[in-house]
Amino acid sequence: MYSTKTGLEQAHIGPPAASAAGQLALWTAANLAGMVTSLLVTREPFFRKLMNRVGGHRRRRVIRVKRPAREQSLPMLAQALLGSNRRTIVAVFGPPRAACVSGPCAAGASPDFWHADTWYYPLPRAGALAMALAFDEDHASTVEFFQPPGSPA
Repeated sequence: MYSTKTGLEQAHIGPPAASAAGQLALWTAANLAGMVTSLLVTREPFFRKLMNRVGGHRRRRVIRVKRPAREQSLPMLAQALLGSNRRTIVAVFGPPRAACVSGPCAAGASPDFWHADTWYYPLPRAGALAMALAFDEDHASTVEFFQPPGSPA
């Protein structure tokens, strides 16, 4: 069979061209869906009243969590951090503002915070307060909070 199309025209693979009837059907369905959605949105109060009448009045239950007192918050934070791995702590607090490496470092290697034994974070919401995290292997083993000398307790 002989084709009058060139090689480029024959190589084009894609969806077949939509007929006018197919385009009209798609446009009509989309238009109808939009109209029904707008009707439901504008009549929402009516449907809420109807649902309350049929299904009984249901109130949303709001669970209020009591914030811990200032005296409780730091011990709770320390308890949550103990045993956490380095990646989790960085995901929550970001990289430490300062870090301390104890012991010798390999020659030519720059000690980054991932290899540090202790990380330090400021806690600005609590005033002049900082947190030190000591690690054993990859997990936090000690959490300490401290203030600069001379600051009010």
